[in-house]
Amino acid sequence: MKNTTHNVKILIAALSGSCKNYEDALNQNGFIIIFPPTYGSEAPYILSKLSGLDFDLLLLPGGGDISPLLYTKTTPPACTAPDYITDLLQFQLLQLALLRKKPVLGICKGMQLLNVWFGGDLHPHLPTADLHTSEKGDLMHPLSFSPHFPDCCQILGHGRSASQQLYYLLKQTPIVNSAHHQGIRRLAEDLLTIQYSDDYLPETIAHRHLPILGLQWHPERLPGFRETGFKKLIELLLQSSRL
Repeated sequence: MKNTTHNVKILIAALSGSCKNYEDALNQNGFIIIFPPTYGSEAPYILSKLSGLDFDLLLLPGGGDISPLLYTKTTPPACTAPDYITDLLQFQLLQLALLRKKPVLGICKGMQLLNVWFGGDLHPHLPTADLHTSEKGDLMHPLSFSPHFPDCCQILGHGRSASQQLYYLLKQTPIVNSAHHQGIRRLAEDLLTIQYSDDYLPETIAHRHLPILGLQWHPERLPGFRETGFKKLIELLLQSSRL
């Protein structure tokens, strides 16, 4: 895979200083990191401020729970301190990336946000949460591939070639880390499950036609994958978006 990291700008959808693990991993792999402007109490009106951002890929990072108001019309179920302002900021940045046809990588909460954006919903609290989170930090668990992958066409906007490249990259890491208590309940129609955990929870997803990928696990802090796989994953998204 050709090295495409030179001068590549990664926009992290969070406040500067709040995503050290992501910054360290991206710096290690030679990417340029940028952040959105500080929004304070102006979140409903910041879209005009975001239009001047220059970036090549949007990274939706992990974080707190997504506000249930964004995926249910019923009485919001209990969840851990949702940050509605940050959710709105990330939705606006995702909208900007889609309008500009930029690739998107969603990690943990970021993957869940992609599913909500495209019309899916979430488990506010997984019935199998103890398989995915621990008070002591990350849990390690295996993943299985969807039986339809990598034969599904048009994934990441580049047909079978991109599917196969992604398959061989992910195949090198059969055991991943996990730290979440929410997860996808109903997958959006425009998305496909690539990998799932033992409780059949989607852990890796992709858009059917666009260079958009979601990981419920954390490549930025997974030993081994962080050093080489994280970079290759981003390069694949960048490559697919340019074709």
